[in-house]
Amino acid sequence: MNKSICKLLFFVKHKILIRLFHNIRNFIIFKFVKKNNAVNLDIGAGSTISLLDDYISTDKHNFNLLDIDQMKTFLKGSKIRNVFSEHVFEHLYEDEMILAINNLGELMCIGSRIRIAVPDGYNPSNEYIENVMVGGIGPGANDHKQLLNYDKIKSISKDYLKNFEFEYIEYFDSLGKFHSNEYINIGKEIKRSSSSFYQNKSFYSSHLSLIFDLIKVEK
Repeated sequence: MNKSICKLLFFVKHKILIRLFHNIRNFIIFKFVKKNNAVNLDIGAGSTISLLDDYISTDKHNFNLLDIDQMKTFLKGSKIRNVFSEHVFEHLYEDEMILAINNLGELMCIGSRIRIAVPDGYNPSNEYIENVMVGGIGPGANDHKQLLNYDKIKSISKDYLKNFEFEYIEYFDSLGKFHSNEYINIGKEIKRSSSSFYQNKSFYSSHLSLIFDLIKVEK
């Protein structure tokens, strides 16, 4: 059989098995693990497999952040406790990101958190920026729609995310100085962070991200 066909069949088989695993795991969490009718969500989990937490794996095929009706259907009446999102929102345009976050806010419990990690546009390394910029040369960067930074997120949060309070965890400022703050454990770790054991080294400082929390508050 042609090698390209074999590779395609392997890829399709892999995707089907991963999706089946996610469906079974999500069913178990919805049925037995959710607390006070609230669940944790891993946004854009894709082919990632995790057995060490109670986060429900989602992707755009079953939990489209721009379609709140589909989101409600997926949740089956449950509320969202916490949201984990590692290197997802750079794949949305700014207006899509704002809509997605506000849609999540509509379905979240008061005091719940969205933990977001994205590439850091203030990282002083030219190699880093070349890899993560819109149309960059790094893995997945051909689909990047925006490159965020400390000031941009602060401005978006102030102007468009009125139902959230904002906390920075890790970031570079506009002068290229790195900052790292203490944070609340939400039961899942950002891999591309200074404190992670994984320490991705595919390019210089590729293990670092702009990381922040959005906390749902009363309107």
